[in-house]
Amino acid sequence: MEIDIHFPSNDKLYLKNPEQSKLGQKIIAKSTTLIKDLGIEEFTFKKLAVEINSNEASIYRYFENKHNLLVYLISFYWEVLNMKIQFSISSISNPKDKLSKLIDVLVNIEEAGPVVKNKDLSTLHEIVVSESAKAYLTKKVDKECQAGFFQSYEKLVDTISGIFMEVNRDYEFPRALACNLVETTYEQFYFSEHFHGLTELQEPAGSLPLVKRFLQSLMYSVLLTDTQN
Repeated sequence: MEIDIHFPSNDKLYLKNPEQSKLGQKIIAKSTTLIKDLGIEEFTFKKLAVEINSNEASIYRYFENKHNLLVYLISFYWEVLNMKIQFSISSISNPKDKLSKLIDVLVNIEEAGPVVKNKDLSTLHEIVVSESAKAYLTKKVDKECQAGFFQSYEKLVDTISGIFMEVNRDYEFPRALACNLVETTYEQFYFSEHFHGLTELQEPAGSLPLVKRFLQSLMYSVLLTDTQN
């Protein structure tokens, strides 16, 4: 199954919806590549304008600043991840099997159905691994949170914590654990490539199954062991 997706719809993140014009879609496509290659610190609208054969003013008509653009891109990833989790568990009735499938999707979003045709999930994944924390570790986070900047992340946490509650309805901290699972997943991908002294998962090319095993050991020890006490 292949689909086109146009997320997120949160108008707090943009001045003009980039999905509704060819220029806007080009801005999203090229900025994804540039941020992956340069990092958000070195990325500028001036550099993006050169890549899309336009000018900075045209980009500012869509996004107030590069921070909002970064939040937009990461929000898109969270929306797709949430959709793929829900799709993947929709035919599963056993809560433990849902938990296993959740981890599968988290560590390998591209392999999970449905296939997204119109966005480069591989590049977005790299941005989430290296840049996602920068989207909310800012002085304006409270104001942005109140404005709904992080709705996509909150919806993702809702979905994951709901699965946890199915596995163990007595577990006290499902939302905190959901956040921990998401952040740990991408931290371990990052550490496996850059901080070998901080993790045993030291082979980037083959770290996916190791990350999966690590996450399984964490979630099972917390949720399944607790059900036996």
